[in-house]
Amino acid sequence: VFMFTLNSQKDVSAMSTEDKKRFKKLAALVFKEKNVSAYLVDKTSPEDPKKNIVSLQCEYYFEAGEKQGRLHLHGALKLTHTGNYQLSTERVRGVIERILGYKIHFNVQGKPDADAAWQAYMTKKQGTKTVEL
Repeated sequence: VFMFTLNSQKDVSAMSTEDKKRFKKLAALVFKEKNVSAYLVDKTSPEDPKKNIVSLQCEYYFEAGEKQGRLHLHGALKLTHTGNYQLSTERVRGVIERILGYKIHFNVQGKPDADAAWQAYMTKKQGTKTVEL
């Protein structure tokens, strides 16, 4: 599983409704399951990253940071596979930068146990405010 954080770099209280909707639509587009394979690199099948995917599921939630109030999301890409996968942060950042027109913070961590990693990530939400967009 790949755990990720995508930060808009903007204070949610200063964002317009349209800016918030745009960030939500961006997340829906970038992390749509059919689009995610474009960011995956399979070292065992570099020419076809979809070849060794058994199943793929992507989940995320939005929140505002405690100190700076920046709108961001935390998510998990759950990947069952028979290959050797990496999630290309450069590809994800490039797509997002082209859409938004500015650089964002995007961080990824790989974890071996999808369920345990997601549960730990979800319980980490201390000092932040979940945001409904």
